[in-house]
Amino acid sequence: MASEINRTGNRPLWFDDRDERMQAFARQAAQLPADARPQLLKEIIDQRPDAIHDWVGAQRLEQLAGAGRISAEEKAAVQSTVAAAYTEGHITHAQMQTIMGVASMPPGHNPARFETARSFLTGNAPESLSPKLFQEPDHAPNAGDLHECSG
Repeated sequence: MASEINRTGNRPLWFDDRDERMQAFARQAAQLPADARPQLLKEIIDQRPDAIHDWVGAQRLEQLAGAGRISAEEKAAVQSTVAAAYTEGHITHAQMQTIMGVASMPPGHNPARFETARSFLTGNAPESLSPKLFQEPDHAPNAGDLHECSG
């Protein structure tokens, strides 16, 4: 499943179609039971570590949903997948910030990106994720950090 998604949109000698790849991920996530979704994202990242920087992101998800290329159900499936992958420890704090588009955003800068992140978080993500994403950790995340996020 993950390798099929990672191959979606491959175009030799040209830029890959990252939107098509996100759409394939959203379709697959919506078809899976909720408890299987975080493992799918983990496998995608294990096979293609650049996916976080390349095509898995809240901004792309919002744009595709806004254009009607991803349904509300598929969008919610991606949101819950990312949130669960984070709380289960499949993605790090830094990776989650990258997905949200806030990894390199200073406080008060670029309100549109902040609103995209807020919109993403208010979809299906646990409320406890929001404050932690916009803070720089004093140390590398560990299992205790993830436990704090999950409530």
